[in-house]
Amino acid sequence: LAGGFFSGRFRRDNLESFEAYLDKLCVTSYCYEENFQRLDRVEELAQQKGMSIPQIATAYVMSQPLDIYALVGCRTPDEFAANMATMELKLTPAELAWLDLKA
Repeated sequence: LAGGFFSGRFRRDNLESFEAYLDKLCVTSYCYEENFQRLDRVEELAQQKGMSIPQIATAYVMSQPLDIYALVGCRTPDEFAANMATMELKLTPAELAWLDLKA
């Protein structure tokens, strides 16, 4: 999920606090304003649909008009169930455009 960007750990106000190499890589690769705007929209849509941010991010990938596959992992049965619930969610073209900042 974008190197942890959609995990909720990375916020506009804490980017200087990360020390680990992979965290710094996420900051330099994903943490810019346009992506934070996307994250804000993902969070809003997640609340509307009663889902989590990672579920919406995965549904975004799975709703693309390509033969595409999301590689997801889980450590617990609850995480597995959340991943499976995502497979039932299909985002509309309007929702995809909104998440892409095109609407």
